[in-house]
Amino acid sequence: MIVIWSTPKKFHLFSWLISKFLGAKYSHSAIVFKIEQTGQFLVFQATRKGVYPIEYSKFKAKNHIIEYVEINQDHLEEYALRYCIDHIGTQYDFLDVILIALNIKYSNGEKRMICSELVARAIGFNGHHLDQIDPKELKELIKEIPC
Repeated sequence: MIVIWSTPKKFHLFSWLISKFLGAKYSHSAIVFKIEQTGQFLVFQATRKGVYPIEYSKFKAKNHIIEYVEINQDHLEEYALRYCIDHIGTQYDFLDVILIALNIKYSNGEKRMICSELVARAIGFNGHHLDQIDPKELKELIKEIPC
């Protein structure tokens, strides 16, 4: 599985504001799985449309991949894929984005998610405050995993 950080190829004000707030070239994070049965690469992400998968080539056509980390742990990948599938259709959490900007911690569990929260929960980070984890903080957490 691969965790990616990206930004849209077309200008989107919301993405631009996130990247400026983070002080980063990216505004989004997602997780990529190779589906062995079909040979497809699927990107699972949380956007304003909610949590859903998209074929990698379609994702890449609309986004620049800024950074990525490959995680080679089969047991973790199985868990992460199951988590993402189970959460397809979960709504996007616009409130979390505002709370991140205001540095206010609030927990709503898994009812709504932002992109980096989906990835962190899928990978199985426990004991961390994940509701308002931003893509930059996710990158720091990923460093804890022996890849």
